[in-house]
Formats: sequence, C-alpha cells, structure tokens
Amino acid sequence: MIALARSRILSVNPVAVWSVIGIAGFAVLPWYSLEYGLVESTWDEIFDELAWRSANLSLVPLAAFILYLFRPWRGLAAITARRFDLWVAGLTLGGIIVGANFDDGGLGLGAAVQLIALGGIMAMAFARLGYVRGDAFMTGAIILIVTTVVLFIFFPVTTILIKVLFDRFGAFAPLQFFTIAAEFGTGRVFMNSLFLALCVGVSSTFFGLVFALYTVRSMSRYRNVIKIFSILPIITPPFVIGLALILIFGRSGSINDILENLFGAGGLL
Repeated sequence: MIALARSRILSVNPVAVWSVIGIAGFAVLPWYSLEYGLVESTWDEIFDELAWRSANLSLVPLAAFILYLFRPWRGLAAITARRFDLWVAGLTLGGIIVGANFDDGGLGLGAAVQLIALGGIMAMAFARLGYVRGDAFMTGAIILIVTTVVLFIFFPVTTILIKVLFDRFGAFAPLQFFTIAAEFGTGRVFMNSLFLALCVGVSSTFFGLVFALYTVRSMSRYRNVIKIFSILPIITPPFVIGLALILIFGRSGSINDILENLFGAGGLL
C-alpha cells in the first residue's frame, strides 16, 4: 500500500503541479498590489484586486497554465515537447514583466506566485533537456541566483545609467553624461575610482599569481601558512558586506522597494 502511494506521488507531473499553483494564485490571491498590504487590507479591498475581477495581464499566464495542464504538444517528440514547455514559460514570464510597465497598478501577491510557478516550469524544462545533469533542483537554484543578480545588480545599475541620459525635465539628452563626467567634482571621483580599480586589478593579479606559484611549486613547510593569508582578502573587509546588506535589505533598500511595489506599503504580513 505504501509502495503504491509512493509510486503515485512520484508519477505526478511536476509541470502540472506548478500549473495548479499558478491557477490557484490567479483565483484566490490579489493580482494588483494592496495599499496597506495583505493583512491590513479589508476583504473588499482584497476582493477588488483579484485577477479575475477584470480583464488584465493575468489572463496571459492563466492561458499558459491551462495549456500546461492539457499539453496539446505532448504527442511531439520528447525533446520538442520539452522545448515547447520552456518557450511557453519564458515568453509568458517575459510578457508579464514587459506588460507590467504599461499596466496601471503594481503587481501583487498573485502575480508573484504565478512568476514563481513559471520559474519552476522553466527549471523542470531545462532539467528534462539535460542541463545541469538533469537535476531540477540545481537548475531552479541557478535560475534563482541569476534572477537575484539581475534584480539587485544589473537592474539598479541600468536604471541609474538610463536616468543619466535624461535631463531634469525628462527630455532625452545623451550628451548630458559627458557634461556631468567633465565637471570638476564628478570627474575627479570618476578618475579616482578608475585608477583605484586599475591598481586593485593589477596588484591582485600579481599577488594572486605569486601566491599560486608558491603554493603549488614550493616544497616549503610554510606554504600552508601562505594559503591562510590568501583567504584574508575574503574575510577582512566585512564593512563591504555590511554596506551591501544595508543597500539591499535596508528600509530604503532594493528588496524593501520591490516588496512595497508587490504587496503595498504595509508589507506582505
């Protein structure tokens, strides 16, 4: 009996499970963000922001999840069907991100659940195509890490660089960057940062090469001590990690801003 139950659990299609999770997020969770968060909002406010209350962008992932439940392309070759799974999830996820910029309200908890479900389907598709030795968990972890890097590093930096191309009135001014960079204070900071980066790159490469050659080729009994010194740059500047934690997790940090846009100023709970 237990063996039969286990076989039934293992035979469940993970893509179908993610699809059911996505449909549940569409049905019971607010698609748009709530002004006071999920807990502090009234039932009427939550009900008004449900995805099925109006025609909106949430219909796109809903259609994708329904397609995943029936999988009309299952009769194709296995590799082709898995590629269909990947492309449908990727295009749907990209459509949500792009379409959200043209929507009136910020995305809410229901949208977050649907994005996570699409990410899980993409991880399963990559694993079934043979990536990362077919390990779905590792594939999902890599997708999560890449998404985190894009959200908290590339997105803020790109936003800053884009804003430099526009003046205070919102007009496109591509030469403004060179004007700002040519100013005395900004130019000096820029040149100092560039010079520091150049010195750090050259010196760390040189000393890293010296440490590596000494550790590998030397027969001295002190080479293990050199190994200890080689990891000191990783543990000596904790203020850098502290600054990163403040910029990411602080009250005005990236995560707090994203959560506020998703779930309202009051937070998720």
